[in-house]
Amino acid sequence: MAEIKTLRFPNTARGQADKVRALQRETSLGWRVVSETIVPGKFRGGEACCLFLICMPCAFLAGHNDDIINVTLQRDSVDQASAPPSYDSAKWAALLKYDTDIAAAADLVRPLGSKWEDELAVAYLTLNEKRYLSDIVARISDGARLEREEKEKAQAQEAELRLASEQEALLRQQARLQRRQQYMQMFWGSPLRSAATLCGIAFFLLMSLLLLVYLSHSPDPLSPDSAVTPNRSVDGSLTTGAGVRPSFDCGRVQSVVLKLICSTPSLARSDDNMSEAYRAAYAVSAHPLLLRRGQRGWLIRRNNASANVPLLMHMYEQRTSYLKSLSR
Repeated sequence: MAEIKTLRFPNTARGQADKVRALQRETSLGWRVVSETIVPGKFRGGEACCLFLICMPCAFLAGHNDDIINVTLQRDSVDQASAPPSYDSAKWAALLKYDTDIAAAADLVRPLGSKWEDELAVAYLTLNEKRYLSDIVARISDGARLEREEKEKAQAQEAELRLASEQEALLRQQARLQRRQQYMQMFWGSPLRSAATLCGIAFFLLMSLLLLVYLSHSPDPLSPDSAVTPNRSVDGSLTTGAGVRPSFDCGRVQSVVLKLICSTPSLARSDDNMSEAYRAAYAVSAHPLLLRRGQRGWLIRRNNASANVPLLMHMYEQRTSYLKSLSR
């Protein structure tokens, strides 16, 4: 019957040295190497991602675990219970029963184990002299003591090796934590953090500048300096009737109220007068933003009013009168 066990070592200089010492110890105990394989290490996701942001070629190298060396050992063991004895068991049983000296020697050896009791039987039956009995017992006791000491020494070495492996694993874990902290400090440290902050500020200023450029090229219909486009009818042709035109482009209107203003000269003239009064009030106003906000609100109410000429004329008259009062 064969015994099999597997030893694991990190594929490092320290691991190679531990492997040599362990194999020497196991070989002295009857073990032999059956196979030896190396399991590749895996990438550590957290460190690899952090390094990927800093230096892509080095990310996978720094985020890699050590390879593992797997050594499989085998030892042939003999079942003492099923193996036949190598001496005349019947003769030895008779000696134990009828010879008190041999029985006393067997009682001294029996606590050491059945292996040493069998060795006593083989040695005595080979020599067949009682004068050697005390020497045989002494040698068996010394052999059992040496075997016990070797076994205890091997167990102590195995425990020491296991403790050293645990300490090395702890040191590797601490080293990984230190490297992770260093990577985080490298990425989020003051120089890079300052650079990232400056990049964010520059990006914000750039977007603000683009927004200002866009707004500067988009004319506000309420701006006093906005140009007035030629008035067109609903079908796109220029309106007739004394060149009357409102303050907006009739070629782009969609609502019914604005179409009515474009097609009614009196409403178009009222809209133009109201626009002139607004520009005059805006030029002298102490609160131009409030005036612009009020004008937008009035335009919304006008666009939502019913398409009724007298109603719209009344709204224009009131608004124009109010705006003129602000410019006086």
